[in-house]
Amino acid sequence: MLSFTRHAFHTLRSMTHPLLVVVGTTGVGKSQLGIELAKALNGEVVNADSMQVYKGLDIATNKATTEERDGIPHHLMDFVDPSREYSVSEFQRDALQVISQIHSRGHTPILVGGTNYYIQSLLWRESIIASASEPDLSAPDIRHESLASHPLADRMARALDATDPKRRSMKEIAEFVGTNELAELVSCVDPVMAERWHPNEDRKLRRSLQIFYTTGKPHSEWIAEQQASTKDTLRFKTCIFWLYADPPALYPRLDKRVDEMIKLGLFPELLDMRKKLVTGQVIGTPTQDHTPYNYTRGILQAIGFKEFDTYFSHLESPGADTDVDSLCAQGIENMKRATRQYARRQVTWIKNKLATRCFGVEGVEFFLLDASSLDGWNQTIRDPAIQIAKDFLENKPTPSPHTLTPLASTLLPTHSKTPQWKKQTCPVCVDRDGKPRVLNGSLEWDVHVQTRGHRLRMQKMDQVV
Repeated sequence: MLSFTRHAFHTLRSMTHPLLVVVGTTGVGKSQLGIELAKALNGEVVNADSMQVYKGLDIATNKATTEERDGIPHHLMDFVDPSREYSVSEFQRDALQVISQIHSRGHTPILVGGTNYYIQSLLWRESIIASASEPDLSAPDIRHESLASHPLADRMARALDATDPKRRSMKEIAEFVGTNELAELVSCVDPVMAERWHPNEDRKLRRSLQIFYTTGKPHSEWIAEQQASTKDTLRFKTCIFWLYADPPALYPRLDKRVDEMIKLGLFPELLDMRKKLVTGQVIGTPTQDHTPYNYTRGILQAIGFKEFDTYFSHLESPGADTDVDSLCAQGIENMKRATRQYARRQVTWIKNKLATRCFGVEGVEFFLLDASSLDGWNQTIRDPAIQIAKDFLENKPTPSPHTLTPLASTLLPTHSKTPQWKKQTCPVCVDRDGKPRVLNGSLEWDVHVQTRGHRLRMQKMDQVV
């Protein structure tokens, strides 16, 4: 009874302390709107960009300058040394502490960023599985005691070792993932999570296997127990602003922003971090000669680092018979392409996961603001957002999200829908091994059923029938 009372009190307290959130792709003005909301509403900004937490690469990660912040406090930005890796569980811990402190001062926390798993970890209590730390596979007793006689224990240990980014190169990990053993092991020990993850999502598959290996309990059971123990999974009374820009308007803007970064000093900034990387001061430095840098860890994930790897490598090898200027130009194009691809992934997450999760949930309001054109920013973005936020904080009626902008009626869901991951087997198509073709998730299935081969086979089957 005591634990229930504490949980109920915590839920009530959280839901009476509001949180404003600004999400969107890179290059739509999230930082600017966050600062404007803070100035108008006695707020403080909490960073939710996984690359801006690290010290350095201010230009590459597009951190708001001191002048742009205009005296508004910014938390969880530029504070993690690049020699270490900052995890989402650490962010969750630190952000919850910061938000509590902001509330205690009578101010409004404004979460600003586009890193989906950071935002999810704060909005929903069950989003992060904190159990099962990274196993030290060199320790003889790391596996859970219940797995002592498990027939797959040794294979699990080898799979975790073969996919460990601290020990293996990206090439080695990719080669092992290509054998499909990681996915097969998860299918054996946790079929629920195997259905949930795409076979190419090796990090998520590895995490599910790791949790089972170190705790003796399937990842899916941890999630189910967390969901059952938190009836109201929303942490805060939340108002979310999604700044959206149509791709034809956004992509040229993103390309131009890369050019502006170069003028502001992107190359000296990258070269300075590169020197630290070469001397082992940045996480991801190879432990062995001739091993590539690990661009999947820490600050090395920032767009702009791996895109210029070939260019930097030739600069570090004087005398090489190579057109360095062409390598630089290719790096610039790679950076622009990676930025556009990242923007597409951000839109997909916001539209298909965040928006569908929020609509129909009590305590969450979700609004789309059209940032396709930055002309008239105050009238189309700043002023409506401030007014909606004021009404939200004062518990006054807010406008219908679907009528706020023309884009909202087409991009926002009409009802709450939690996406479900499900494998589907095609009744007429086969894979390379002659087995029935398995599609991973609704997106793959929707694409597959439109292919010419599938439609021809369906027609033939209909003719036979």
